[in-house]
Amino acid sequence: FWNQEDVCERCVSTNSNCAYAGERCMCTTSDGGITNEYCCLNAVENVLYDADRAHKTSDNCKLDVEWEQPRGRVTDGWSSDSTPGYLLSEGDHSFLVDVKPDDYPCTMDIFWELVFENIDCSYTSRRRRLQSNQSNSNVPCDPTSNDISQAGLAVDVQSGWLTVLGADDVINATVDFTVERLECADGGKDCYDSLAVYGELIIVNATSRCDPTCYDGRVYPMRIPVWYNYGLASVVVPSHEDTLPAWLWWLIAALAIFLLILAALVYKYWWKNKVTAAALVDKQARLDDALVEQEMGWQPDLAESAVGYNPLATGVKQNAPASAANPNAPPHSNPLGKEFVRP
Repeated sequence: FWNQEDVCERCVSTNSNCAYAGERCMCTTSDGGITNEYCCLNAVENVLYDADRAHKTSDNCKLDVEWEQPRGRVTDGWSSDSTPGYLLSEGDHSFLVDVKPDDYPCTMDIFWELVFENIDCSYTSRRRRLQSNQSNSNVPCDPTSNDISQAGLAVDVQSGWLTVLGADDVINATVDFTVERLECADGGKDCYDSLAVYGELIIVNATSRCDPTCYDGRVYPMRIPVWYNYGLASVVVPSHEDTLPAWLWWLIAALAIFLLILAALVYKYWWKNKVTAAALVDKQARLDDALVEQEMGWQPDLAESAVGYNPLATGVKQNAPASAANPNAPPHSNPLGKEFVRP
């Protein structure tokens, strides 16, 4: 079966309130299991090959890509407008063919085809309805033809054969093709806008080489409705709008508040260290000044060979003259004066 996220939304949780149906759209249980091997298939005759094997057409069996708003389709009260299917926008497209069960060891031969069934020669998109003055296309159009070039479409590969070496062989189970928008003959950009082409991407056959009793292993979804319009193909227009969950905004707000608090704490720590460093520098400067004063005495202007005089310790006048009675006194001083230097 086809396993492509735009075709069948993957379930984001494993409970019954999951917003999406799963990789097999409405044929996957809430825990990721398969409800029924032949779910949403018409008139399956066991394992016999059925070239016309198709999906049921009920709303329950439509793919997620066939709804404008597929989210919540498994919940009560859900409603949505339908779409033509998967839009073939300009560029590369990739589809994975999934093989179940996950440990299936057999080699599978899988054939696929991109089939275009009809062309709408009077397609009117929502954009064209809003732009009512837009000119109509003069490109010849045959609604019974399957020539996609008349709608401005070209696809490099429209069919192929895959040899898948078991369920784990993802590389060989991938279908790739490229969609190209043809240029208008008159050099314009809207010559094909009034045309649309519709078709299906089909798994034509899936046969197991080591299980001869399995002639047709295709299950739902094996057909993907596709369509193309020249104007819409220039820009990828999603079939639904993805929105961020509400809890994510609360998480972002909490992270922002946490960062603000962290920034405030870091700033407070930095400011406190700055004030402390300034106080330490000032204290060290005062201590250095006090040490200089203690080392140099009360007369910081003395020369290196001079002696500091402390009158509080000796009580002697520094400039008293020396005499015979007091040889230690300066010459021509009072002999009865006190000794300048005591023994």
